[in-house]
Amino acid sequence: MLSAYKSRDRCSLLLLIVVIIAFCGSGQSSLLHPYEYEHQKLASKPDSFLPGSVGELERRIPRYVEPLDYFIRIRPYFPEKITNAVAHNSSLNMTFDGISTFVFRANEPRMNVTLHSSRLNYTSVKVMHGDGSVMDANANFTFNITLEHIIIHLKQELVTDETYMIQFVYKGGIHDYLETGLYYSPVWIEGEKIFLLATHMEPARARWVFPCLDEPAYKAVFHITLIYPKGLVALANAMERPPVPVKSFPNWDVIQFPPSLRMSTYLVAFAIGDYENQETYTEDGTLIRIWGWRGQKKYLEWAKTITPKCLYQLGQYTNFKYPGDKSGELVLHRSFNLLLQLSKLLTTII
Repeated sequence: MLSAYKSRDRCSLLLLIVVIIAFCGSGQSSLLHPYEYEHQKLASKPDSFLPGSVGELERRIPRYVEPLDYFIRIRPYFPEKITNAVAHNSSLNMTFDGISTFVFRANEPRMNVTLHSSRLNYTSVKVMHGDGSVMDANANFTFNITLEHIIIHLKQELVTDETYMIQFVYKGGIHDYLETGLYYSPVWIEGEKIFLLATHMEPARARWVFPCLDEPAYKAVFHITLIYPKGLVALANAMERPPVPVKSFPNWDVIQFPPSLRMSTYLVAFAIGDYENQETYTEDGTLIRIWGWRGQKKYLEWAKTITPKCLYQLGQYTNFKYPGDKSGELVLHRSFNLLLQLSKLLTTII
């Protein structure tokens, strides 16, 4: 009898192992999707840079400089009928133009500045003093691909406690939702396939969107500017201002968002798409907005009811009021969040 129980236990254990292996295999197969765009092949390598991985300390950037501000301007290109930019130039498809200015204070004399950067192609790099006077209009730069670093080589040594600026002009890619950074989410609305754009910078994907000190300890203020097809909605960490037409680009609007709170790079967020929302307020006056794509508004009611209560009670429990003037959730059809993979929904603060 005892041997029969042991035999049955062994069979149960073997069955459990088979189920686990099958589950893991099915999970991996979902990641082995065909690449829709050529630049996505570059995004398939493992995240060897993540905290706790081998060689983490060697990859950290010492505090040679202190970040103060990032001024980031993004203009994405994706299939849409408003500007038809991609239809006129297919090579632009799922890419973006970026201009980013990094403002920092030198902590010690240096002849170079190192930032994180990955999957970005640079057109020019300009180094300036804090007053805007040019130190080097076309600075030399090199890459450490393994560490995902861009090293800007200076003609003059940095002076301790002085403020400097580095302006980057570059191009980047809009990735699949399993890769993140700036990613696309396709949905069908009234029989038409449209694309929604959003960001997911965690844990270390801000470097895919703009050159930065992409470590949580480095905090700064972010100034986001988005150029996007007229009639769509643009969102970011700070409250959006009214859009302004871009004179040089017909059918494009631009929003220059107010400065963000001082925060880490992985918290930077923005989105562009055919969005609509439900909104309400917490008991202490914080604006809450729940965003979804067009046609989803009626399904956002439950989140609109629950979210302000949760945020308010969290503040009461921690004795710390939410510091922003607004908070929101953006619901997308596809997301990087694998915990919600079955429902294909993403909830992200924006």
